Amino acid sequence: MARDLIMLRFCAAILAMLLLVPAMGQARPVNEVPPEEMESNAGVVCNGTVLSMEETGIKRDVSFPAVLPVFHLAQVKAHVKTLHVFKGQVPADFDLFYETLDMAKYPQMMGDAPERIYLQKGGRYRFFLKPDNGAYIGVLDGSLDDGFAAEKLWPHESDVAPYLKASEAIKIARDYITAQLPGDTAEGRVSTLCDPGGGDGATWSVLLHETNDPRSRYCAISVRYDRTVDPANSKLWDLPQ
Repeated sequence: MARDLIMLRFCAAILAMLLLVPAMGQARPVNEVPPEEMESNAGVVCNGTVLSMEETGIKRDVSFPAVLPVFHLAQVKAHVKTLHVFKGQVPADFDLFYETLDMAKYPQMMGDAPERIYLQKGGRYRFFLKPDNGAYIGVLDGSLDDGFAAEKLWPHESDVAPYLKASEAIKIARDYITAQLPGDTAEGRVSTLCDPGGGDGATWSVLLHETNDPRSRYCAISVRYDRTVDPANSKLWDLPQ
């Protein structure tokens, strides 16, 4: 497990660099934080449904000169119904405060926009939180990319589904390869990338080599957080470029 997490952090950093999108002539790596790390720093980990959201009227500007001179942020209060608690204690319903981009200040979406918490009324999410004056904030509050602290649950995930760990994703990927290609194995080198996906729930992209030689052929299996494989975004046996 420890080896998987080390590989995850290394490969996630590489993935972030590959996914850089220029904005205003500049680009930046996304500070992607694995769920295992967020859990260790969170006071509360739970699943919940967003009952309502409203802007508090509190707005502020923050400076990240390497990206944009100023980001305009607006505070939002979400009222959340607790579905299941994995860590800590949280009431049956609670308020979550977070900051999102003040879209009134941005005429169009930025290619380098921060990965902020984005919630929808009625949506189910997995929250990594810390208490704050009788309410809660995301465990990554204060970071430019704090959105990983609220993972959207896939439609087929149950209300009590925990987050998917690296070791689980690797096992699911290997079982899928065995089912699709009986007799074949991918028991060699493992690289695991965490990808938050396009708003439809987090996924893992698991790269499994046939042998420990990085030049050996590999399978790239996309494992959803509801513990199903996405065949359309998976590849069986390919050679490194």
